[in-house]
Amino acid sequence: ANGLTASSEGVTAAKTGVSGAQLEQVKATGKVETLKKEKQTLESALSDDLQLLTQEEGFQADKHAKTLTPIAKKLRLEESLLVALPAACSKPPSARGPFDMAVLDQVESGIMSKVKELEAELAAATSAEDDAKQALAA
Repeated sequence: ANGLTASSEGVTAAKTGVSGAQLEQVKATGKVETLKKEKQTLESALSDDLQLLTQEEGFQADKHAKTLTPIAKKLRLEESLLVALPAACSKPPSARGPFDMAVLDQVESGIMSKVKELEAELAAATSAEDDAKQALAA
């Protein structure tokens, strides 16, 4: 009977190990997906909003400012940039002064910096996801 109890405990421990590994894989996969979405949002802001603000044609400043302002807040950029951003966005490129250009450059730098940070986090999370998959397969 002792052998049966020991076997039963072994099976229970194995099931617990598998469910723990499954949980780790789900967590890792979720983190990878979250990081990918955040990175895509920032890259879209760079290519769609900031890029278009530098072009005179098809100027939709309000739309771009509404996209960039919450991103700038989320990235915790300097308060002065947050205040100046809508005004800088509202001017066509030919009417922007050096300060407006500096504001847009700083926002772009902040977003690019966060994208690089997310790329590093994504690499680490993908590695953790792979490790979790291997642990589950073992």
